[in-house]
Amino acid sequence: MKFKGRKILARLFRIPAIIRGLEEGGVNWRLTDEAQRDRMQLNALNDVWRDAVDNIPFYKWWKELHHLPDKILSLEDYAKWPILKKSDLQAHSEMLRRKTDRRFHQSVTSGATGEPLHFGTFPEQGRRVSASMLMARAGLGVFPGDRIFLFWGHRHFFGQGFKAKWRFFLRRLKDWLNNTFRADACDLSPENLSFVGRKINRFNPEVIIAYSGSLLAFVRFAKERGISFSGNCLKCIICTAGPLLKNERNEVSTFFEAPVYMEYGAMDTGQMAYMQKDGRYHVFQHYRMLHTFNDGVADVNLTTSLTKDYLPFFRYYVGDYLTDCRHTSDGRVLDFSEVWGRGSDVITLPSGNKFQVVTFMVCVEECAKALAYQLIRKGDKFVFCVQTSSPLTAEERAHFFDCAYAVAPEIRQLDMVLVEKDELIKAPSGKIRLLIEE
Repeated sequence: MKFKGRKILARLFRIPAIIRGLEEGGVNWRLTDEAQRDRMQLNALNDVWRDAVDNIPFYKWWKELHHLPDKILSLEDYAKWPILKKSDLQAHSEMLRRKTDRRFHQSVTSGATGEPLHFGTFPEQGRRVSASMLMARAGLGVFPGDRIFLFWGHRHFFGQGFKAKWRFFLRRLKDWLNNTFRADACDLSPENLSFVGRKINRFNPEVIIAYSGSLLAFVRFAKERGISFSGNCLKCIICTAGPLLKNERNEVSTFFEAPVYMEYGAMDTGQMAYMQKDGRYHVFQHYRMLHTFNDGVADVNLTTSLTKDYLPFFRYYVGDYLTDCRHTSDGRVLDFSEVWGRGSDVITLPSGNKFQVVTFMVCVEECAKALAYQLIRKGDKFVFCVQTSSPLTAEERAHFFDCAYAVAPEIRQLDMVLVEKDELIKAPSGKIRLLIEE
């Protein structure tokens, strides 16, 4: 079937999801009336808090521990509540089971930090995420049925044996019905990236949705190998599952000659914000409330659930650094300009000086051979691992060390080596771990 026929079929196939999205209120993902927004968020917050205390043993205990009120009288009062961390939930995992007879799905965070969190999710939580994404993408001109190249696959998630093949076949069928082609984003081998280059040109997508780091790696591989993009109808590129900073987005945008936008979310919290055409991330105010606090390095995201999820969160420490936030008078985040890595990716040197590992991208951003990087720390020894498409020259290696010393001059006195690898260490989700502490 030609692409045009598949687009019509895909839109028919997606009609139920669109209707569910509208019913879930996704159309209100950005509330512009201040009084309406404040009233809605405070009422929703009290409903979720009351439900959590009544039905989740952990929150009854948390309320008593911190002497929290039965009812939140103002958003200013709520901004003074204690910070909830993943370690608090993990330490009391037996108290996270909700009192309910309703059907739910057992989920787990990807464990990129080595500390996964097990939690439940109701079916409507996924529908809310779909609704939020549907409305945010519509603002970018992306609609159901558009021809999408999805650089997102993780074949290993399907398991092994006959059942895995059957599940993979069903996934392929659904992708075909949705006018989508899916490529494996966890495999950054030259063979797979060459295949992606050929396929993406033949498919001629209207939209590319990809793992941030994987698409950046493909762009650098393509430039180094002389592969160009020949598509003629690409509307935009949407990157997710990790941040891309402005200069990296510009690099991808220049290669494809199309604008790059970002999704922002996490496995445990769901979608939190979405970049729009003004280049800023806008918070999903109907489902989420964001605050920030400064941890001595930068502003860190705290998220709050405004829906009765299986496990809602209250000033939950996500750990992502957000920059240039626009706040309300009581401290809620309306939008922000960048996601700058996580606090878990901050290196503290013997002197006490700190730096974010993501700043090490300057060491490799001018080298087209560098597809991805990873820093391994063993005490005072640093191993900077780079996945390359071909061996680095002595000049390229020297340039790396010059950039590294510019980022953190103190490293010059420490033990640091550069290692080229065919594959880097990954989290269970397939994403490359930026920092590994041994």
